[in-house]
Amino acid sequence: MLRPMETNLITQSLILLASVLVLAKSSHLVINNAVKLARFTRLDELVIGFIIISVTTSLPELAVSVSAVSKGNVGISIGNLFGSNITDICLIVGIVALMKPMKISKWAFSDLSAILFITSVIPLFLLIVKEASQIVGIVLLLFFAYFCWYSLKKRITTRTRRTEKLGKRRQVKGPIMSTMVRLFAGIGGVVLSSNFAVDSALNVASIMGMVPAIIGATIVAIGTSLPELSVNLAALRTKHFGLALGDAIGACLTNTTLNLGIVLLVAPITVNMAVFSTLISFLLLANIFMWYFLERGKLTHFAGLSLLILYQLFLVTIFEVQIALL
Repeated sequence: MLRPMETNLITQSLILLASVLVLAKSSHLVINNAVKLARFTRLDELVIGFIIISVTTSLPELAVSVSAVSKGNVGISIGNLFGSNITDICLIVGIVALMKPMKISKWAFSDLSAILFITSVIPLFLLIVKEASQIVGIVLLLFFAYFCWYSLKKRITTRTRRTEKLGKRRQVKGPIMSTMVRLFAGIGGVVLSSNFAVDSALNVASIMGMVPAIIGATIVAIGTSLPELSVNLAALRTKHFGLALGDAIGACLTNTTLNLGIVLLVAPITVNMAVFSTLISFLLLANIFMWYFLERGKLTHFAGLSLLILYQLFLVTIFEVQIALL
């Protein structure tokens, strides 16, 4: 006869499996309609991946982080955000590159490098000043709004000029409103199913007695990154590589500016960033690796394997920190 703990483990596993299946189906819906929206609006897939998909697939991180802050646990919140960035760069992009190498155009490298630079400078600055207050949160939110506006304006102009040179694009059938409805329906499925997956991961972590910040950086980060992973795999199968990179790397900027800004804004205390020095160090290292591979003009099998090895090193290090704190 199964003990209550074993019964709970089986139940949580079934919930996780069902959530992943819904997540995969919802991701296909998101990808198909995001591509149609890109054609309607003349936006590049990279920008659609960042402006729309990365923001919405980052909602689980925001939901978990704000919920943790409301319960007085800022460690899970910020650990989740930084851990999710490491997961997006090393695990998700690593899997994508290992499965299907891709070339990186010069303009894509320029945009993605800017995002990597921003997501490196902000955590490093916070680590140097050691404390993050509500004022810092407001600044991060304003910066996120500016970056979205700048990216949108820049890419619309570039895409329009290029379209004029190439002639008229193939017309996309179907009204734009129905496309947007299906897009946001898919996004809703992604967010809801990922929340169920995250809840089950939190239950497992609680049973194991892990330190809150490490729970956020590992188990919760992987759980809240499931939307990005699912969307990226769907984009990979349909050969929309711009969406994949725009989502994965764009989600890092969303976490570092929008989500972190909101967390700092609602946090009742000033956050001591020195606690997260290990996470920030690995985040900087992941960004350096990613920039190096992008600068070479392609993501190869070797790049994917290197990122996955770095992620494994991150897990080993973070769990050693966990043991030291027990």
